[in-house]
Amino acid sequence: MRTSANDPAVLSPAVPSPDSPSPEGAGRGRRRAGARGLWWAVRIVATLHGVAVIGQPTLAGAYLGGNYDMLVLHARGADLVTSLSFLQLILAVLLWILGGPRWPTLATLLLVTAETAQYFAGLAGALELHVPLGVGVVTGSLFLMIFLWWPATSRSLSRSKGKPHDQEADR
Repeated sequence: MRTSANDPAVLSPAVPSPDSPSPEGAGRGRRRAGARGLWWAVRIVATLHGVAVIGQPTLAGAYLGGNYDMLVLHARGADLVTSLSFLQLILAVLLWILGGPRWPTLATLLLVTAETAQYFAGLAGALELHVPLGVGVVTGSLFLMIFLWWPATSRSLSRSKGKPHDQEADR
């Protein structure tokens, strides 16, 4: 008795039959659900990050206004902003890996780079770099936060109806 290579009895477990449910399909479903959950996580962390970033110039202004205790709070705020930015980067990378858009990772990486320079310029007391970078960080984090919540942006993930995001559109 001869069997053909298309006979389901001959197919190896690594090559599922067209009729059988695909374990890969189940994995893609979990990845899509994970991407949607990570999309929300990125948005929430970016919002917390944006709020923390907005607080920094307020604390610096209070310090410059003569309330010298605010410098300690400004330094602690910088630690919080830095921690949130790295958490945001990790989540954005995971989102990208799970088939989400690439641009949140790239935008967050740019922001993390600016914030790291900002952090060390502040520690060094290099106000000629610290202040303008601070303006850029506040602006960048607010634009990123707003764009992550923008309705057209959030539809880009849901429009795929659970399919991984078309990364060609991000390039």
